[in-house]
Amino acid sequence: MTLQTPFVGLRETLYFDPDGRVAFIQRGGFDRPGFGTIDPTLPYKNSEGSHANVVQPTGAFDTAFYKGVFGLETAPYGDAHDSGDEPPTQRALRLEAGQLFRVERLRAPDCPTGLLQVYSPYFATPDHRVLSQTGQRGLSGYSYRASSVEEAALPGVTDYRAATNEFGEPSCTFTAPDGYRWIWISA
Repeated sequence: MTLQTPFVGLRETLYFDPDGRVAFIQRGGFDRPGFGTIDPTLPYKNSEGSHANVVQPTGAFDTAFYKGVFGLETAPYGDAHDSGDEPPTQRALRLEAGQLFRVERLRAPDCPTGLLQVYSPYFATPDHRVLSQTGQRGLSGYSYRASSVEEAALPGVTDYRAATNEFGEPSCTFTAPDGYRWIWISA
């Protein structure tokens, strides 16, 4: 890289701590008009590049609930596939050689942002989903804007509760079949 040929692309730095992992991403050498602004017409109401991860139990990979109930679809270049054998992935996720997992990237139809990445390892690993529940340190719940927050729109969920949130919006909470806690807010 020189002043005449500067770096163009994204740089990513991962920070590991006993309580969590944080990724810092820096865009360099190019402009993106509107980058980082929220488009209120998009279903996720987020800026581009945002994503969330769901790690399902060992050998339990299933995206049918998120596709059928949430109406998500496989993102471009996000087809379900096995991963974990690449050295950068092994370092970032602290995997041993041979520890593979299944992953699929989902998105709302016609929405370029707001990916939901669903993972499931093939190897035995402790189930830490209880640490990702409401009231725990760190990640505690997921939210999603939906056209309906009625229980009938959520087949297969448990612990359903409907209420009006602090902003006066109809909303509900529930536990998805994979054990993750969700908050739906009426769009």
